[in-house]
Amino acid sequence: MRAALGLELADVSVRVGRAHAVRELTMSAPPAALTAVVGANGAGKSTVLRLLAGALRPDHGTLSFGGTDLSSLSRRARARLVALLEQQTTTDQDVTAAEVVALGRIPHLSAWSGPGADDRRIAHDALDRVGATHLAARSFGTLSGGEQQRVRLAASLAQEPKLLLVDEPTNHLDIGAQLDALALLRELADSGLTVLTALHDLGHALSHADHVVALDSGRTVAQGRPEDVLTPALIHRLYGVHAEVMTHPVTGVAAFAFSRLPVVTGQPEPVGVSGSLDRGRARHTS
Repeated sequence: MRAALGLELADVSVRVGRAHAVRELTMSAPPAALTAVVGANGAGKSTVLRLLAGALRPDHGTLSFGGTDLSSLSRRARARLVALLEQQTTTDQDVTAAEVVALGRIPHLSAWSGPGADDRRIAHDALDRVGATHLAARSFGTLSGGEQQRVRLAASLAQEPKLLLVDEPTNHLDIGAQLDALALLRELADSGLTVLTALHDLGHALSHADHVVALDSGRTVAQGRPEDVLTPALIHRLYGVHAEVMTHPVTGVAAFAFSRLPVVTGQPEPVGVSGSLDRGRARHTS
């Protein structure tokens, strides 16, 4: 296995329309780790992913992955290095799951050749890796949301990326499918892939991520270990809610309870998450 590569964004700004979507953004994602990007709606989470994938170009700053300036790469070269799994999409075309996954091989094909035996093997292995081989011949449009998510993840893996970007992997999924999706991302990071995902659910970020980047109005306000970043004070700043850190009665790991109740003046802030969390246990409870 090749050494995993880390991600660094330095002083990045980009406008979408007349407004800055991100401004002077500096953040990192460690190699072979699962990094969660969190923040309220409009904080810039999806913009960061689109910048890294090449759908947007920065007005200023650098996007470096393993020492390579991503902005200097052609679309094809970047697609061989970075894969973006966007929020769930639908298609009117009658295609099988295997055909959807095969699309992930496009960055590796020449303009004059179709997929060969190696491409078919890689696509099959990607389906197997996400536990979806049995779906290969099924029409993609007939699959459940969770099954479609697995197939689309397999297509991203068929690109053979070194950096996997995932935008809201639990969006529109039922609870079981959410946990399955997060467990897959956790397994990919543990196997050596650098994974960066935008998450709404702070509990998921706390229990599954190695590293958290918190955004507010397009800027990084905190980054580091989940238990150090996701404090009640920061959550109140970003979301305007009161967060209580609790212990999950089954897994024994930290969990959040949220409310709109104000913090009583003069009372101590609820304690943050202990740095002694058994993160390995948290990863495998889903």
